[in-house]
Amino acid sequence: MFFIFAQCGGNANAAAVRYRELHPGKHAPRAAVFRRLAARLYSSGSFQPDRTGTGRSCRIPTARLDAVFAEFDRDGTQSVREIGRRLGVSRTTVHRQLQDQGMRPYKYVRVQTLHPRDYVQRMKYSRWLLGEIERNPSFCRYVLWTDEALFTRGGCFNAHNSHVWGDENPIAIRPHAIQGHWSVNLWAGICDDFVVGPYILPDRLNGPTYIHFLEHVLPGLLEEIPLEIRRNMYFQHDGASAHYAANVRTYLDEAFRDRWIGRGGSVPWPPRSPDMNPLDFFFWGHLKTAVYRDPMATRDEVVARIHGAVATISRDTLRRVQYNIRRRAEACIEVRGGHIEPILATLA
Repeated sequence: MFFIFAQCGGNANAAAVRYRELHPGKHAPRAAVFRRLAARLYSSGSFQPDRTGTGRSCRIPTARLDAVFAEFDRDGTQSVREIGRRLGVSRTTVHRQLQDQGMRPYKYVRVQTLHPRDYVQRMKYSRWLLGEIERNPSFCRYVLWTDEALFTRGGCFNAHNSHVWGDENPIAIRPHAIQGHWSVNLWAGICDDFVVGPYILPDRLNGPTYIHFLEHVLPGLLEEIPLEIRRNMYFQHDGASAHYAANVRTYLDEAFRDRWIGRGGSVPWPPRSPDMNPLDFFFWGHLKTAVYRDPMATRDEVVARIHGAVATISRDTLRRVQYNIRRRAEACIEVRGGHIEPILATLA
């Protein structure tokens, strides 16, 4: 392999092509395999990883080592146990060799499923938002971003990331599937560096209850927002059924005129886009992490934890969230309306 790499002048891509030409019946290594092989030779003078001073030797034949990397180049989702069993190498040896090459396992990022027509709508919204920011760099401060979320008794518990340390297994347990269910339907907003609310809505939100909230509750929640921002405020909500009720749209047309973002509004909100709403990409995650840290017995306890978690959010944090809104719109343009998480990961 290295001879082919040298023949190709150190060009890993050309070496991969040349290998396929010379050995059409074999599994062809990818360019990354050639690059790793060369880096290992140049750094240590050997095709084997340098394990000086790391304890007992666990060298395996170069051909088998290359086969390990070739397997992961072919399919990076395989387990080290599966690869080791297939190639006759121990699981720990495979894992150690991967670590020596700077490789590590990464978790999947869950994203919202997008429909084909969503891409254009997401790009159109992002262009509009960036245009407003270009005209007024403080534009995001004038938007009231809103959303609703449901907090249930069972909550969410990630056993994979929850541990109890000790010198022996305490057999820690966490009850689930609890009888006597209850829930809290919560509305909240972010405007400038303020959290608006939160406010507990009826369990079933529909047009009449939502319009009552907008007309009689929301004005009181906005009293702490500076008057200058309230006078020029944009209102945002997503395309939930209650938000699209005819009387709701009529009220928003009268109260905000052409300054509301949502389904049927002067600025359409792109469907299936929680990654563009600060309530979804920041606020609810922050609250639920705090609320669900320990089991809850009563609904009042959930409400108390919610208010306690909101109180921990600093105004500096909310300012950074405002900047993140713009960065996400830019990323959306870059991926032509697709999922923005890969772009955001490179900017972190």
